[in-house]
Amino acid sequence: MSRQSKLSEALDKIDTIQLDEGIFQVVGKNSGTFPYCNALLILDEDVVLIDSGCGSEILTPLKGCVDILINSHYHIDHILGNSLFDELWVVEEEAGVTSSFERYKQYAGILGEPVEKEWLAWFHDWFEFFPSTHTRAFKANQTFNFGETTWQAVHTPGHSPGHCCFYEPEKEIMFSSDIDLAKFGPWYGNPNADLNDFIKSIKKIRDFDIRTITTSHTFPIRKGIKESLDKYLNVIYERENKILSFLNDDMTLDGLEDKNIIYRQDQKRYKAFAWFESKMLEKHLDRLVAMGKIEKTGPVYKIL
Repeated sequence: MSRQSKLSEALDKIDTIQLDEGIFQVVGKNSGTFPYCNALLILDEDVVLIDSGCGSEILTPLKGCVDILINSHYHIDHILGNSLFDELWVVEEEAGVTSSFERYKQYAGILGEPVEKEWLAWFHDWFEFFPSTHTRAFKANQTFNFGETTWQAVHTPGHSPGHCCFYEPEKEIMFSSDIDLAKFGPWYGNPNADLNDFIKSIKKIRDFDIRTITTSHTFPIRKGIKESLDKYLNVIYERENKILSFLNDDMTLDGLEDKNIIYRQDQKRYKAFAWFESKMLEKHLDRLVAMGKIEKTGPVYKIL
C-alpha cells in the first residue's frame, strides 16, 4: 500500500475538522479535554503533525504517514504519542526535557518538592510516560516551509518557557496550542511558568491577522477571535480581583489557596492540584506586589 493510500485510510479512521485545504485539526480523545489534546495535521509535501497527545488509538493509524512531528511545548498531554513517530522537532528552550522522566520532573519543577509523591500518584492515574528524543531543535520564531504552506513558530512563553503557537500567514490560520481559549482560562501552575509572559503572549497573538484559530483543547473559532482572546485574558484579571477582595483582611498564601479561586475544592482531592493552585496564586501575589497594589510582611499579604 502506498503512503498516500495509507494516509487516506488513516484519515477515514480519525476524527478531523478541516481548516483549509490540506490543513486539519485532529480531534483528541474526549474532544481534546485534558489529559488529552487536539493536534494540527498539515498535508503538504511534508506531512506534519503538531502535538501527539490525542490518544494512542487516534494517532496509531497515522504511524508511518507523518514525516515530522513537532511538539508545541513539553507538557505531558502534548507528548504522549511521541514514540509513534520517528522525526521529532522541539523548540530549543525545551530540548531534551522529554528524554527521561527525571528530566521531565526536574524541568517541571516537581523533582524534590514535598508534593512530589502526591504528584506522582496523580500523574500515574492519568499518564504513562514514554521517553522521546528529538531529532531537531528549532529556534523560537523560526519559519518552516513544508511545500505549499509556510508556517511560523510564534514564541509565546508563559504557559511554559518554550511554548510556541504556529501561524500560516497566507491562510491566516493560527494553531495557538495552550493559549487554548478554554473557559477555565490560562494555566501557569508549574514553577517555570511566567504570568507576565503569559499576558504578553496572549496580547501578541491578538495582534496577528487570524481568520481561523484552533487550539489544543477547544474547537476552531472563525468569528469573534479577538473577543475570545480578550475573554481568555480577562480570566487572569478576574482572578486578581478575587485575590484583592480577599486581601481586605490580612491573609497568607495558604489561606488564599483555601478560597478555591482557581480550582474547585473537589478537584483538589489530588494534592497536586492544590500545589498548582498555590503556584499560580504566588505568581499573582508577586505581580500585585510589583504593581504596588499589595504588600507582604513575613507570610502575610495585605492590600494597600
